[in-house]
Amino acid sequence: MIDAAATGQALAAGFVSDRFFATGEISRLDLAAAVALAVLLVGLDGSWRYVRYAITTVHELGHVVVGWFVGRTIESINLNHDTSGLTLSRGKPHGVGIFFLYVAGYTAPPVAGFVLLASVIYRHAGWGMAALIGLLLVALVFVRNAFGVLVLVAQLGVYGALWYWNDQRLLGWLLMLVGSLMSIGGVRAAFGLVDLHRRRKARTSDAAILGRQTRIGAMTWAVGFVAFSLALLAITGLMVWAQAPSLG
Repeated sequence: MIDAAATGQALAAGFVSDRFFATGEISRLDLAAAVALAVLLVGLDGSWRYVRYAITTVHELGHVVVGWFVGRTIESINLNHDTSGLTLSRGKPHGVGIFFLYVAGYTAPPVAGFVLLASVIYRHAGWGMAALIGLLLVALVFVRNAFGVLVLVAQLGVYGALWYWNDQRLLGWLLMLVGSLMSIGGVRAAFGLVDLHRRRKARTSDAAILGRQTRIGAMTWAVGFVAFSLALLAITGLMVWAQAPSLG
C-alpha cells in the first residue's frame, strides 16, 4: 500500500512537473503563421468581436491584479455580450491607488502579450500557460453574470485541455497566437477607445475616469493608451525578431 501510494504521488508529481516545465516547441514557420493569423483575426470585424472577449477578460484582470496590489477589495467582474466589461472594487475613491487601478485596464493586454510571447521564445511555455489558466480561474471566482461565466469557461476549457494534453508544438503555437492577439488586439482596443471619445460616447471609460481624477483630459489618456500599446507592440516585435533565428 505504501509503495502504491508513493508511486501514485511520484506519477502525479511528474505529471504536474512535465506541464509546468514544458518548453513549447515552435519553428519560424509556426511563428509566422501565428502572427499572420492574429493580424487577420484582429483586423476583420467579424472575428474581432470574438477576440475582443479575450481582450476584455485580460483588461478586467488588469484591474483585479493591480487593485489587489494597491489594497483595494475586489467585489465582482462582469463580462458582457457587447464585449464590454466592468470590475467593481472597494477602497479610497481618490489617490495613487485609484490612478493605477484605471491605468491597468487598457495596458493589461499588451503586457500579457509580451509575457506570453516571451514565455514561448525563452522556452517557458508551461509556466506561461499555467499563469494564464491561474488568472482565468481568479476571474471565474469573481465573475457575477452568466455570460461572463460562459466566456471564462470556454477559455479555460481550451487552455486547460491543451495544458493537460501537453503537446509541445501545439502548446507553443497556441501561446504564440494568444500572445500575438493580445499585443495586436490591445492596439485595436485602444484605438477603439479613442474613437469612442471622439464621438463622445465613453463618459464612463477608464480614460474618462482618469480625466476626472487628474487635470489631463480623457482624450489625452485615450491617446496615451494607444501610444503605450504601440510602444510595447514594437518592443515585443523586436524581442521576437531577435530570437527568431534560434527557433527551429
